[in-house]
Amino acid sequence: MNVPKSEDYNIEDEYKAALGRMPELKRYFPHYDEFRYTPPRDYFWEVYNSLDTKKAEEIIDGINTKAKKPPVIQQVITMRKDLLEEIEQSEIINCKPHSCPSETRKNHLHAQRLLRHPIPATKTR
Repeated sequence: MNVPKSEDYNIEDEYKAALGRMPELKRYFPHYDEFRYTPPRDYFWEVYNSLDTKKAEEIIDGINTKAKKPPVIQQVITMRKDLLEEIEQSEIINCKPHSCPSETRKNHLHAQRLLRHPIPATKTR
C-alpha cells in the first residue's frame, strides 16, 4: 500500500483537498459529523490510491520529499553569563515593541540598550 512514510502532515487538510478534487471520494467514508470527520490515515490513502493512483502518488511523493529535507541548523551564539541570567529571570512576552503595553515596551527598550551597550565583563578570581 502506498502511504506517506512520514506522519508529519495534516490528514484533515489532505482529506479536504482530496474531496475538493474528487467529491465522489466522500461515498467511501462515513460522515457522522459533517465538519469534524477525519478518516484513518491508512484507509484514506488506500481508497485514494484506488480511485486516483497518479494524483495520490504525486501527493505522497511530495510529503515524503518534504520529510527528507534536513533540519535547519540554527546558529549558536555565545553570551555573557550575567546577561543570560538577567534574560532568564525576566518575563518574556512575545509581541512587537510598538504594540506592547507600556511596561513591556520599557523592558524591550532596556533589553535593546543592554545589547547595544553591554555591561563590561568582570574579572573572576
